Order: sequence, then structure tokens, then C-alpha cells
Amino acid sequence: MKKLDLQKLTEKIPESKSWKDPLKEIESICEKAKQAESYFDQLKRLQAEFDNYKKYIENQHKTIIKQAQRDLMVQLLEVMDSFDAALKHEKETSGIKQLFDQLWQILQKNGLKRIETTEKEYDHNHHEVISITPSEKKDGIIIEEAQRGYMLHDKVIRYAKVIVAGQKDNNPKEVKNGKDNRY
Repeated sequence: MKKLDLQKLTEKIPESKSWKDPLKEIESICEKAKQAESYFDQLKRLQAEFDNYKKYIENQHKTIIKQAQRDLMVQLLEVMDSFDAALKHEKETSGIKQLFDQLWQILQKNGLKRIETTEKEYDHNHHEVISITPSEKKDGIIIEEAQRGYMLHDKVIRYAKVIVAGQKDNNPKEVKNGKDNRY
């Protein structure tokens, strides 16, 4: 093996620099590396915050659209009620029936569904009792629908108003635990 020649090694180190200078340079490089790492961490956090903000805005946008759609549907329910009334009382209903069917198809495509009532058991999540009538049917069975109820994307936007079989002395609104537990 060759022995290291100290003279050759010392010649390669510039005379203006002492042994302390390379240590200071290394310390400086380490500090800059730490600072760069800190900047990189900040950049990653900002990117994550921005991604979360984008998701938040997208969710807000969807919520606003759903609310606007719901508001429109609620307003159109009045038109649907007028159609229902006209179809019940008019003798010549073919033109009105076609308009009604066309409107109903559009509303269904946009997520509107009727709440089923007649011959169903009363469900406080979908129905509102407006009257209790003695009947041969089992208590709690819906006898008649006074006003249709509707759901938009599986959320009730108007409860179906119904007449239920039962005894007059039964209270359709039992309050338990501070909640309105109807029928």
C-alpha cells in the first residue's frame, strides 16, 4: 500500500482556508438543508390544505345545487296538486293527463318520488296524520291520502297527509323522551 503523502494533501487544500472554514461550510450547508426541508414541509402542508379546500368547495357546490333543486321541486308540488285536483274533477282530462304525465316524468328524472300511503302502515318518517277514523282495518293502517307526500333523493320534502284507521281516543302524537313519536 502506498502511504499518503501529507505534503501532496496539504497542497491541495488552499492556504487561505483553515480547518475551521470547512466545518463552518458544512454547518452552513446543513442549516440550508434544514431550511429547504422546512420549506418543503410547508409546501406539502399548503398542498394538502389546498386539496381539502377544493373538496370543501365541491361539496358546497353540490349542496347548493341540491338545495336549489329542492326549492324548485317544492314550488312545483303546488302545480302537481293543481293537476291532481283537475284530474279528479274534470270529465275531459286527456289533455291535462298528458301534461301531468309529462311533468311527472321530468320530475322523476330529477329525483322526485311519491311517498306510498294507501293500505300501508303509518310511518312518522313519511306520513303526517290529519285524522283518525274508526275502521275494520288494523289500527295504524292508512285508509286515505289527503295530500300526496314526496321525497327528493331519498329525503322527504313534503310529508304525506293521511287518514289512519284507529280509535278516536288514541292519540296519534305520543311524546316520549322529548321526541314526537307519532302513532
